Amino acid sequence: MYRAVNKPVYVMIERKENLKSASLRDAMFDLLALAVARYGHGFSTVAQQRGIMHLNVATLNTHLILIRRGSEDGAGCQTTLLQLLNYHEHLAEPVADFAALVGTHYQHAIFVDELMAYVVISLAARSDGLR
Repeated sequence: MYRAVNKPVYVMIERKENLKSASLRDAMFDLLALAVARYGHGFSTVAQQRGIMHLNVATLNTHLILIRRGSEDGAGCQTTLLQLLNYHEHLAEPVADFAALVGTHYQHAIFVDELMAYVVISLAARSDGLR
């Protein structure tokens, strides 16, 4: 159900022009943060089904392989943001701002921890030539 709201927000985030407007950026981030904090949109359904919601490098690495294969059925916020970061370099700072919002205002620290772990593993895989 929340996909009807979140999907257009992700499409809007892809465009640099939409991120330049502070009010629009804040509204988009608040919608996504609310979906993460209250409706479980933070983690993909693959991660939820497999119990991959803890900081274990091996399982995170396996999940990243699933993300790269395009397993987007029930993609959560983490998965979608990682995919967007791979395609749009201008999103690095806005995604960091979003993570700060989710962690502080919505008090969802585990989402931030997991997102940062995914980013670190993804960067390590890139530097190792695994991408």
